[in-house]
Amino acid sequence: MEPWVVLTFGSLQDISDFIDREIERSKRMSNGYNERLGEILRAKESKDGVKKIKKGESGRRWVPYGRLMLYGGSAHKGEAEILFGTVDDLKARIQSLEEVKNVVANLSKVGLGEMPIYMVQFRNGVPSRIVVSNPTDADRPRLKCNAELILPHSSSKAG
Repeated sequence: MEPWVVLTFGSLQDISDFIDREIERSKRMSNGYNERLGEILRAKESKDGVKKIKKGESGRRWVPYGRLMLYGGSAHKGEAEILFGTVDDLKARIQSLEEVKNVVANLSKVGLGEMPIYMVQFRNGVPSRIVVSNPTDADRPRLKCNAELILPHSSSKAG
């Protein structure tokens, strides 16, 4: 999901389902990054005995290059630092999504009118604002079908 997006939902259940999918996607990503991190740590451990790359350990090898930071040390250590940071960010995102999901579940108790429409602003993939509107029937989109049914004439006569 883009970091800044606005989506419209037809029910609180739709919002909750969307958040569930985002939580599961974030968990899958986190698990994948954790697996790669484990591979790096095991490889590092086998080369250097019991020495490990520790979470939060500063490489002091990050060099600014325009709007980017480039790592000038061991590629494995730089990759591990990136993965640690990404996993931490994903854990924070999952926690925020779970908190928002609980808030959305409580919204049903507020009594928001019949068939509201929810416009949800997401910031960095987490819902941050919701606008609830109760449109009239005239405002709701309608599905119309204009069609003509033509039945073929049977030219054979029963005899």
